[in-house]
Amino acid sequence: MERFENEIEKEKGANVELVLHVLRHGDRNLDGTLEEYGRERTKEIAKTSHLVNEEFNAVKAFGSTAGPKTKVEGEELEMQRSLETAHIFGKEIAGDELYRTRPRDVLNYETMVLEMPFDYLKIHENFANEYIRDVLKSGKSFDDLSDNEKKKVSEYADAKSVEHLMSLQTKAAVDTRKEIAGSLAVLVKHYIKMMQEKLKSNQRLLFPLGSHTGMIEPFLAETVIWKDKDSNEVHGATLEEIGGNFKPSEGFDIVLKTDRNGKLGQVRMRFDNQKRLGGDAYLDMQKIDELAKFYNELHKKETEKSA
Repeated sequence: MERFENEIEKEKGANVELVLHVLRHGDRNLDGTLEEYGRERTKEIAKTSHLVNEEFNAVKAFGSTAGPKTKVEGEELEMQRSLETAHIFGKEIAGDELYRTRPRDVLNYETMVLEMPFDYLKIHENFANEYIRDVLKSGKSFDDLSDNEKKKVSEYADAKSVEHLMSLQTKAAVDTRKEIAGSLAVLVKHYIKMMQEKLKSNQRLLFPLGSHTGMIEPFLAETVIWKDKDSNEVHGATLEEIGGNFKPSEGFDIVLKTDRNGKLGQVRMRFDNQKRLGGDAYLDMQKIDELAKFYNELHKKETEKSA
């Protein structure tokens, strides 16, 4: 006979659904601050998102603190670009019921232990200048371009920079991508533990998580399970299979859901761009465990060094 405890619905962690909406920050200036049209793009994406029609008991935004702060329009707040992007997205979904937006250091590329195998910001700037010079045939600086020109420059520089990061096969590059993927893996495991041990049962929650160019792609490359055109199950994906780098304010969902006994079910992934990976994908939890372990061991060693 089934144990009596299993007949009683748990007070915490049962029938909980937590949607982690990981999104890239909006369009930015070369100085790392959000462009106004980047804020507007984030609002439009949120308004047309499938999430706007779903009901949640709570919406709370988190994000990276990398880069300079700027004032949030209409509020007595200052935020960095990824944190503000998550805040804007959450505000469009929940309105004034959005819980207080909080930073998450683990989403910040500046907290990575391993050095990038190249100067990411410098190479991004070089690609931007290359587009201005060779494609736009302009002698203008980035700041003097029109909004439409800035979008094209940024998208070109983003794509080329991520392609470079994902193409390198040196040990340093491979380990850097693993650490990046591990940062999100650690966060996923943190939220699973939180929902199973601390959250009241029978809730639906949404956490927008503001991230960066070059942070999302290594994670998906390591952890996604999807089906190819022949319906074969594939573990992991190349940048080309993912569908290229993520555009400004574009995101994807990690849907964490427990049953009546608090057990985590298969973790679905949903993409803003439904053409990515056929639109039907899942998270490889074994990979999540491996990457989180790699990240934690790496950061433990670094803490011991500096102690």
